[in-house]
Amino acid sequence: MISKVVNRDIDTVFDWYYHSENFTASPIVFKSKWREPKYWEKGAIRDIVMIARWYNEEITKVVTGKKIDYRVNQSFPPVQQDFTEISFESIHDNKTKVT
Repeated sequence: MISKVVNRDIDTVFDWYYHSENFTASPIVFKSKWREPKYWEKGAIRDIVMIARWYNEEITKVVTGKKIDYRVNQSFPPVQQDFTEISFESIHDNKTKVT
């Protein structure tokens, strides 16, 4: 399990992760795009292209402000990742723990 404390309030941090097109702010992510017609909800599918990697992911559950669950449908190189959860916990002084 990996976790990090971010110096922002939980709503801001959750929204940043939830709108994964923000991932392109990282120098290793070239593209993060939702496939139509769904965006940001259960069943929505996104493609993320990064250095030497491609992921086709499906959102499986969203609890606003608490967690985002997803699975990798396809990837290159191939990985099997049937369940991933990103959880968010509010910490004092407008800090958020992301796990």
